[in-house]
Amino acid sequence: GTVTFAGSGTLTAPAADVTGINITGFANGSNDINFDWQLYDSAGLPLLSQVAAPSAVSSTRQNGFSSGTLQSFTIGSDGVIQGIDLGRLNAQLGELNSEADFVNLAGIALTSGATPIHSLEGTFTAERGVLRTNDLRIVLDGAEGRTTGTIDLPRWQLALNSEFRLSGHPNAPPVGLLLMGPIDNPSREIRDQALRAYVMEKLIGAVVRKLAPKITDKLGAVGGILDAITGGGVAPQPEPQPQEAPAGETPEPKPAQLFQNLLKGIIKGSGLGN
Repeated sequence: GTVTFAGSGTLTAPAADVTGINITGFANGSNDINFDWQLYDSAGLPLLSQVAAPSAVSSTRQNGFSSGTLQSFTIGSDGVIQGIDLGRLNAQLGELNSEADFVNLAGIALTSGATPIHSLEGTFTAERGVLRTNDLRIVLDGAEGRTTGTIDLPRWQLALNSEFRLSGHPNAPPVGLLLMGPIDNPSREIRDQALRAYVMEKLIGAVVRKLAPKITDKLGAVGGILDAITGGGVAPQPEPQPQEAPAGETPEPKPAQLFQNLLKGIIKGSGLGN
């Protein structure tokens, strides 16, 4: 059919609601679709109008579910995710000095800010109003995500599990995001425990590498003191036991014995020993 407007933009035809619209013969075997198109309100005023502006999809009356915010997590018409800043997390993750720094960064980057979407691709299968995907790939500013799950339109429920890997840290574990519940107001669970453990391991390694030279120097100094105390660190050797001279031979006096005999001779010759 044809929709006609007057010069003022007022709907003139159809003059009443269009009922009994049928769409049949789907190639994939889906059920036929039957619906009515309500063009006028209870007072007979048209709900559809024409304005002198670029066309856009809009509605002046709604009797379905309102648009919702996913607990500060939304995707705008400009392709930007509001409520999460993965670009900031990606840029500052390598600049952390403590676990508190990570907590502060995650608290900001995973609950506020914005992340532009560069590309979105994947496939959905639909059966009786339930959409399923196993290969949804999202390229974001600072990260790349994979999403699997279902969107149940008749029950107005979703269950989506996403993992985002930071592009600047390919060896880091992904950040998980689980959305479950009503489509317009699901609960959100951020899973960053693995990333937190990864950051702590890096921080501890950096501290050990920083302190290693100082520890080595101190151990060297302690070793020097121990060497001085123990005589160079070499265990004292046992003194050799005196051996008896063979029969008929006079044992050769030791230097200490010679010095002692000499001293005795001097004392005796001076008369001090009397």
